[in-house]
Amino acid sequence: MRRNLRWISFARPRVVFGFDHLSPAYIPSMARKNSGFCLCIDKITGWRPPLELLNDTVKRDDICVSVKLNISLYHLNSISFFGSTWSSEPVVLNDDGSRLPDELTVDFGEVVYLLSRVNDPSCIGVVEIVAMKENIDTGVCLAQYGCGWVQVPLFNLQPPPPDIAEGYENV
Repeated sequence: MRRNLRWISFARPRVVFGFDHLSPAYIPSMARKNSGFCLCIDKITGWRPPLELLNDTVKRDDICVSVKLNISLYHLNSISFFGSTWSSEPVVLNDDGSRLPDELTVDFGEVVYLLSRVNDPSCIGVVEIVAMKENIDTGVCLAQYGCGWVQVPLFNLQPPPPDIAEGYENV
């Protein structure tokens, strides 16, 4: 415990949300205290799995196909990602060797809570769809497919969303 506290006191003044490699002109604007908000992801509608994934899973009962979402934060001005990447739990699409449909609707029902000091409109959220092919017997991921992404203007919403960080002033 004491070692962890020493590390935190050492690292805290040196951590700048992943912008420490940027010149001061490119560092995004930040508030003094955190603001909180949430991102609700209900479902993906009209998603088309990659053809390679569709063709490779036909009549193979040892393959499980699932899809998940990754959310990363991106600074447009410096062309760099920052912070941590959040990943949803995988949603199984098939695990019985049946052919996937050419077009799918995938229900996620995810709610992601974020706390950040960043308030720069040039910072966005990037939501990426990732399909995975896994061997059921071994649990080994055989392939992952990046299947598209969307930008979410988290720090430039009009009107601004209510701050949900009440009680987290010291985070």
